[in-house]
Amino acid sequence: MKKGWFFTFVISCNQATDIFIAISAFLGIYKGAQIYEANGGKFYFTDALRMYARKFLRLAPLLYLTFFFGWSMGAWL
Repeated sequence: MKKGWFFTFVISCNQATDIFIAISAFLGIYKGAQIYEANGGKFYFTDALRMYARKFLRLAPLLYLTFFFGWSMGAWL
C-alpha cells in the first residue's frame, strides 16, 4: 500500500461518496413519503420527474466542473 496524503484522499473520497448516496436516498424517500401523504395516497409520475430534475440541476454543474477540471488539468498534475 502506498502511503501519503494523496492516496488517503482518494480512498476517503470513495467512502464520502457512499455516505452521500445513502443520505441522499434516505432524504429522497422521506420527501417522496411527504408528497405521497400530501396527495392523499397517490404518487404521480410528474412528482418523481420533478424530484429527479431538481436533483440533477443541483448536482450537475459541480459534477461537470470537476470532470472538466480533471480532464484538462489531469495530465499537468
